[in-house]
Amino acid sequence: MSWIKTLEITTEGKIISIDGKTVRGSQDEKNGNYAIHLVSAWCSSNSLMLGQIKTASKSNEIKAIQQLLDLIDVEGGLITIDAMGCQKDIAAKIKSRGADYILAVKQNQETLYNEIGGAFAHKKADDVFISKYESDHGRIEQRTCSVITQLSWIKEKDKWMGLSSVIKIEASREIDGKTSTETRYYISSVEQDAKSFNDNIRQHWGIENSLHWTLDVQFREDESRKRKGQSAENFAIVRRIAFMLLKKKQLRRLGINNKRLVAGWDNDFLLSLILN
Repeated sequence: MSWIKTLEITTEGKIISIDGKTVRGSQDEKNGNYAIHLVSAWCSSNSLMLGQIKTASKSNEIKAIQQLLDLIDVEGGLITIDAMGCQKDIAAKIKSRGADYILAVKQNQETLYNEIGGAFAHKKADDVFISKYESDHGRIEQRTCSVITQLSWIKEKDKWMGLSSVIKIEASREIDGKTSTETRYYISSVEQDAKSFNDNIRQHWGIENSLHWTLDVQFREDESRKRKGQSAENFAIVRRIAFMLLKKKQLRRLGINNKRLVAGWDNDFLLSLILN
């Protein structure tokens, strides 16, 4: 955390994604130890992890999110969290830290979920944005983002500090002629147009696609068998520091794996990473 603070990261106007990841290889059934679960805060625009908390299990993620918010400076940022973090206490904590939120809503908040679904079924949205993406592998994805800002119909609106907007994302994917659809709901403490909400919600997946995927595929974190004492947590921190140093070193045609190889062969390049 002291090292992160020396980077003088500015969170003003940034999207800060909070999500958990289980280090599966750290589970030790023989000695009755569960796999450690790490909750991280990730800033996509800076490609930096702002902080991390270890929990005993995924079920303790709510408490860990609140501890993480106390640990890092999020002032002026927009925090995105999946449905596990859709809690009144967490919304209040984010606002008290000078930030705003976009929280995914699922059946763990059944009343709120049903109210939002009913509102979008019977009320006209204040703004709608449709985006369409085509990949090189024959996949077509269309996302329709709808926003409602008049929220007097939410029974417990006052208990969600700063609540200003509800959002619906309808996503359809067509792969090899087969179409699947999914509808997701969100609440937010900011009022934005539908395009901005669509872009900000997409950024949340940066923590999965950029951080967690790289740790598993490039650093093979889930295959690590370190279990004794604090070793699993300590090495998880070191991997994330290494990932951030490699990510900040921009080199054409060199991905994370190749930069790691070059760092192993060339001490000058290794030093340039550390001093970057």
